[in-house]
Formats: sequence, structure tokens, C-alpha cells
Amino acid sequence: MEELQKIKAHHIEQASGIIDNQGIPKNSVWSQFYVLVNGEEYPFKHLLRTAYSFISNDELNFLSNDSSRNYVKELGFEFTYYKGGYN
Repeated sequence: MEELQKIKAHHIEQASGIIDNQGIPKNSVWSQFYVLVNGEEYPFKHLLRTAYSFISNDELNFLSNDSSRNYVKELGFEFTYYKGGYN
């Protein structure tokens, strides 16, 4: 969780722009939780890993759990949940 807390709201917003330009890799499309950024949905883990790339050259490894999602909510973002996943 310590590494995750280095991510700030502006990193998530920047990551959404990168994803808009580069698309979502096929292995990152499926997700149950999507983060809403400026009205668009982004797969939670892919968005945060992309955001983390602005901070570190290391890959962010974390669990998609209440704690990590609550941290992102505290930054001002909302989630959409798809039971069974969505792709």
C-alpha cells in the first residue's frame, strides 16, 4: 500500500490521457472495477500501474481490494463495478 500512496490524483489523470492515446492492452481489458476519470471508465489496475509509471520505473504490484480502492476514492475518483467482470 505504501507504493500505491505515492500516486496522486494528477498522476491518475495523466494516466487516463496515456491510455486514451495508447489504448488498453488485451490482457488488461477485463476488470470488475473501473475508475471514472472525466466521465470515462478505465480498468482499475491498468490505470494505477500506468499512473505509477510517472513515479517509478518499477512495476506496481498491488491487490485490488477495499483498501486500494478506498485510497483512489479519497483522491476524488468514483468506481463502476461490473459483477463478473467487463471487457
